[in-house]
Formats: sequence, C-alpha cells, structure tokens
Amino acid sequence: MTTQSILKREFAKHFKPLTLLGVESVPDSKFKSKLMKHIAQRYNFTPRKLIADVDHQITNFEFDLKDGIKLLAMPMNPHTREVSEDESWFYLSLLYLDRNQYRKKINPFKRVLEFVSWIKEMDESPVHHVFFRPYSIEDQSHLDDLPMIRKFPSTERLKKAYQRVWNAREIDILDVEGQKYWEIPFKPLTGSASSTALLAIEG
Repeated sequence: MTTQSILKREFAKHFKPLTLLGVESVPDSKFKSKLMKHIAQRYNFTPRKLIADVDHQITNFEFDLKDGIKLLAMPMNPHTREVSEDESWFYLSLLYLDRNQYRKKINPFKRVLEFVSWIKEMDESPVHHVFFRPYSIEDQSHLDDLPMIRKFPSTERLKKAYQRVWNAREIDILDVEGQKYWEIPFKPLTGSASSTALLAIEG
C-alpha cells in the first residue's frame, strides 16, 4: 500500500459530506447555454457540488421552485451519465423541501411540472427527454448537509405519486444501480398552446 493510499484511507475515516455553492444566477447573466438562459428568466439557480466522500462528487444546478421547494437537476446523458452536451436529456436529480423556507400545503410535485412546462415553452428547446430515478433517499447520508426536511416517503409511495401527478413511466435505460430510469412525458410547445398547457397544470 502506497503512502498516498494510506493517507487517503485515514482521511476518509474523518471525512464528513459537505456541499459547495456557486454564484446564484440572475436573468441577465451571461449564459453559454440558451436553455439555462431561458430557465433563468423565471427561476433562480445555483451550481451545487455535493462531496459525498473522497472519491465521489456530484455536481448539479439547484433550482429554486419557490416557497422552499428545491430541485437539483442538470442536462445529463443517461447512457454515459455525463453532461449532455446537446442538452437533449435533462436529469432531475433530487427534489427536496428546505426546512427553513418550505410552506406547507404547497404541492412540490406540481411545482416540478410547472418547471418542466417552462422548459417546454422555450423556442426551439433542445430538451427531448426529462428523466429521473424514483427512489427514496432515506439511506443516502451524503445528502445530510442539505437543509432538507428529513421525512422520506418510501420508493413505492414515490412511484405512485410520480405516476399519478407526472404521468411518469419506466424507460429501458438502467441507472448506476441497475434500476430503470423513469421519464416525464415531454413534447416542446410553441405559440399560444404553451400558455394553455401551463394553465391546465395550475388548475
């Protein structure tokens, strides 16, 4: 065993997960991505890096869906699990409720649909698929650094909610644990139809 590996092992014994935040977006920020510029016109977001352990880091954008509802998401290719350069695949990594800001009786699942609808409204949206992993995060201790309300529904309850509210379904692509990803039906909207769809969701 090398000196480096010994030091790494000793460091891991005392390591605690942490999160690093970047600079929050504003609507007139300079964006390389037209998609992110469009999202920023309605939603503030911040780059967030979750450092789970000495070998595992997770980078996302944290979108503020208002009233303490937070969504970690990013363009990601489910086949390679790397950034989707053409932004055709958009991955919803984590939906959580901020214990310091969340207002009860606000439905977080409907807020996500409103967020997805805003992406649909983008002229020439590059996104073709919106997908996620429908599993409980109760045992994922690396998320402890997030200011989330620590009440976790079971995977089965989540799946039923995603089917009912999002009309989500399995797709034939496996995640890192060999489980199938799920997808929210997504078809970009143009013209006046986008406003009608958003009102239907809100109602």
